[in-house]
Amino acid sequence: MSEQSYGAQYAAIIAKTWIDPEFRQRLIEYPEQVLTEHGIRFPEGVKVKVDPNASSGHVTLGLPPRPGGISDEDIHTHFVAMPGCF
Repeated sequence: MSEQSYGAQYAAIIAKTWIDPEFRQRLIEYPEQVLTEHGIRFPEGVKVKVDPNASSGHVTLGLPPRPGGISDEDIHTHFVAMPGCF
């Protein structure tokens, strides 16, 4: 997904929460399901939390520790060089 289309989808989801209280509650309670329904997908095992009190444009990413036994080259080859990444 392009950055522009992601931004438009994100904006549409946020706007819908402002006018549809039931949608807002579903997004808070079941974020992965609701985001998937709107074409935003996350890798399996990734948990998404919605903070209804966060300021606009605020996204929190959890950074797990680096796994042992994997070289910098392997990380770059298998993860960083994936489409859509750096």
